[in-house]
Amino acid sequence: MKKKIILGIALALAFVTESVAQNTQQTNMEAFVSNNKLKWNETQHQFGEIKKGVPVTITFEFTNTGNTDAVLTNVQGSCGCTTTDYTHEAIKPGQKGKITATYNAANAGSFSKTITVTTQDTSSPIILTLVGVVKE
Repeated sequence: MKKKIILGIALALAFVTESVAQNTQQTNMEAFVSNNKLKWNETQHQFGEIKKGVPVTITFEFTNTGNTDAVLTNVQGSCGCTTTDYTHEAIKPGQKGKITATYNAANAGSFSKTITVTTQDTSSPIILTLVGVVKE
């Protein structure tokens, strides 16, 4: 009889623990979605074919759709072949910001480069992508 009671208590505790874990995970996901307050004009740019040795530049624009200031804390290209510049000031709600990326096109062939954007209040970074083909 004692074994059945102990087994019942163990099962109940396992159920409660799983339920709490699921609710915590859902709450964390809801927080991530609500904090992701930058609306981008695009997050991937297709250059198509470009000429070798002629750098290409794209400007990614975004709008702060949240109700607090947004601050870009880090903007990093995936390699030295991609340079970036970005809005360094706080972006007020409703205002726009931008990230400019330049790919140097030094080597022939297909390319796919990323830019990792971190803000003060997102738990995972935003990834911007540049793709195309460099021709001789």
